[in-house]
Amino acid sequence: DMPLTSSFSCDNDVINKIHQACINSIQTNCHNLMTDCPHREQNFWTGDAAASAEAITISFNAYNMLSEWAEHFKDSQLDDGQVPCIVPPFSRAWEYLFATGPDWDSAIIHLPYYAYKYSGKREIVDTLWENMNRLLKYFESRTESRILDFGLGDWACFSKDEEMHKDMCPIEISDTCFYRIDALMMAEMAEATGRDAAPYLALADEIKAEFRNKFIIDGKLNSDIDTAISISLFAGMYEKSEEQAEADRLAKNITDNDKRLFCGIHGARTIFDMLTKFGYTQLAVDVVTNDKYPGYAASVKAGLDTLPESFRFATKYRPDGFLSLNHHFFSHICAWFLKTLAGIKINGFGFEDVVIEPVFVEGINELTAEAHGIKVSYNSKTVKVTSPYPFTFKQGGKEIPCESGEYSFERKI
Repeated sequence: DMPLTSSFSCDNDVINKIHQACINSIQTNCHNLMTDCPHREQNFWTGDAAASAEAITISFNAYNMLSEWAEHFKDSQLDDGQVPCIVPPFSRAWEYLFATGPDWDSAIIHLPYYAYKYSGKREIVDTLWENMNRLLKYFESRTESRILDFGLGDWACFSKDEEMHKDMCPIEISDTCFYRIDALMMAEMAEATGRDAAPYLALADEIKAEFRNKFIIDGKLNSDIDTAISISLFAGMYEKSEEQAEADRLAKNITDNDKRLFCGIHGARTIFDMLTKFGYTQLAVDVVTNDKYPGYAASVKAGLDTLPESFRFATKYRPDGFLSLNHHFFSHICAWFLKTLAGIKINGFGFEDVVIEPVFVEGINELTAEAHGIKVSYNSKTVKVTSPYPFTFKQGGKEIPCESGEYSFERKI
């Protein structure tokens, strides 16, 4: 009972197949709650859901499912604020000893945040508010500064020589970034629900200061790993004057790697958004459609119609050969298709601030998409928008405020 509320198609068949693989993996992993894979572990892993949270909520009416899961999070959280890596835990012991960390535990914040964003229903936030605060207190108890370093990190990351986690983003970088992302999400939800956002903004500032003291030297992160750069940009760890140079470094790294990704779930969650934010959407599309192994396009070229557990889906890492060929935790790319290529953006929560701003790229001339009743289509001459909500249409630096209804705009880019 998680109705599909989105669609996407364009004149690039590789992108269409990748989008459908995302939808297939999300749907086939929704067994009451979100499992990791429907055939092997079949567990409700928190980190997997956090990585897919926006993809799930922009593509489906997932509010009821996530509201039910919220009750399990309440029941499973320990008194000190720790969240197990599987909710609900099947043994009530092992799940508190393995894989818990800021990235996995943050599902208790990310799921209600995106559920609220794409529904406008705040009840799930109210249900988990005290629990989300307890998680932040738990993080505070794990560090004398604001730097955190425990858990799994950028899971499913393979190096160029196929060794798992060899060149992974340092966990203390991704952990501390998640800590700040959580604080900023809490501030945003607090302001939207009439609570005091100031403590969360102050926490975010403290985390940023400690992070910069340890990891950023002369405006540059002390790691050259793609995920480390992208998640630091995503978490706002740089000053504005530093961001573009670091985004340029990320783009150069990816280009130098033959436009392939060597990252895990945190990289896949943040790299495409950050490439777009800093002017590299064309590069992001080139990466997505690059059929050199490993990658999204290589998987659909090989015949997969679900998402594999790793971009290196044919690795011999496991003794039995292949990794899972149906995991949903790389599915954020389908949210990126809707937000960037179709340009359907929801600022804040609900649909009070809808922006339509398609990014036009080489290789895609025609597109049709929908998310929660907002429809966008374009060809080489015209952009058509139908929205049940007021929206702002942006193109070429100009903004056109529109009431709900059907519109046709001349495509100028």
